[in-house]
Amino acid sequence: DEARSYDFLTEALPALAEKAEVYYADTFQKKPVQSMPQVTAGVSVSQEGLLEVTFSMEDIDFDEILAILKDYRERRRYHRMKDGTFVTLGEQQLSGLADFVAEYIARQHGRDCSLARLERVTGYSRFYLSRLFRRQRGTTIGAAVAEARRRYFAEATARGLKQRTIAEALGFSSPSAFCLWKRRLGKCPAP
Repeated sequence: DEARSYDFLTEALPALAEKAEVYYADTFQKKPVQSMPQVTAGVSVSQEGLLEVTFSMEDIDFDEILAILKDYRERRRYHRMKDGTFVTLGEQQLSGLADFVAEYIARQHGRDCSLARLERVTGYSRFYLSRLFRRQRGTTIGAAVAEARRRYFAEATARGLKQRTIAEALGFSSPSAFCLWKRRLGKCPAP
């Protein structure tokens, strides 16, 4: 069965190779168990104001990506590719999801990056994302959002953008909310 084949290839075969010399057939040289290929994610806003998220993996079609994500959500240890090879779905994928969330926050400059929004974008619960992000990145999602906002504020101020433009880019609902945020940073005088 599939699970036993995966266990043999990832656990028993390496243990056997430590005790004896193992010879492989030429067809076996393709590495039947591989690490997950790098996932490239793109996030943008369409002209209609809708969020567009794209995923791509080298030499893997979109249906296969969806199948991999399904297996990952089911917390499987591996995914069996259409060509019969296995892809491991371990710690590296957890890091990839945390990296995706961090990149999304950075690209959005922290705008509209609530836990509810990240839950909708990734398909994972806010509780799982929060724990995963802290474990993988060593900080909270809230701290990453605050840092992305601070970074954008500093860059936009240095470029001479108007405060109203910066406030809109960061998603503040009013100038007073923006000033309150800046006051916490020490960038806006108290009334």
